[in-house]
Amino acid sequence: MNNFFEQNDYVFHLAALGSVPRSIETPVEVFNSNVIGTLNVLESARNFKKSVVMASSSSVYGGNTKIPKSELDWLNPLSPYASSKLSCEGMFSAWAQSYDLNLTVYRLFNVFGPKQKTDGPYSAVIPKWASKIMHNEPVEIFGDGLQKRDFTYVGDVVRVLIKGLEEGINRRAPINLAFGNQISVNDLLMYFKQIQPDFQVKYNKPRNGDVLYSASDGLLISNLFPDVQPQSFFESLKLTWSWYLTQNQP
Repeated sequence: MNNFFEQNDYVFHLAALGSVPRSIETPVEVFNSNVIGTLNVLESARNFKKSVVMASSSSVYGGNTKIPKSELDWLNPLSPYASSKLSCEGMFSAWAQSYDLNLTVYRLFNVFGPKQKTDGPYSAVIPKWASKIMHNEPVEIFGDGLQKRDFTYVGDVVRVLIKGLEEGINRRAPINLAFGNQISVNDLLMYFKQIQPDFQVKYNKPRNGDVLYSASDGLLISNLFPDVQPQSFFESLKLTWSWYLTQNQP
């Protein structure tokens, strides 16, 4: 870790063991990876006085059912994963204040796009559905499908992360990196039906630890990055679907 920091001017800390279900199954593994891993990053940043940008998660809002959410809203993690990310946020704040470091935290909201894994047990909903549809398998919805998500295209995330570093954004409090998409799982189903209408749907019981409503108001991110205009969700979904199609060619 020290060698890496010594050779680079700044670091994007995007690594974590993700997935709410995985964290419920293996909480110690998730905490060791996410929290202790972040501690190692921060200690290297302290030793070499380097800037670090970290990806946190909208899951830290958890049981707060207010929608949309701002950075000032109260936090209530519902899973070990969410709790681990909130712990990392606290560490970033403490190290920034204690050692005068340039440390920035962005809370990501359901990032999607090309190259996401489709076949793992903890794959995200969009790549998982894309794979199911291409293989003529039913897509699964956990609960009634009314839960809302702020789906954010990976290209928009990358633009914000790079621009924030270039412009020296140094806000010692987390920033919601999402633009106010309030899309329910049933809405997502309808968008997929517009792209590929012929597939089956299976509704299952809700999963433990899942957040019902996760969407940002998008106000702070728009104020900080007024010239970053996010791509429309449907256009981003079509681009993502097209990429998976090219990977599924015989």
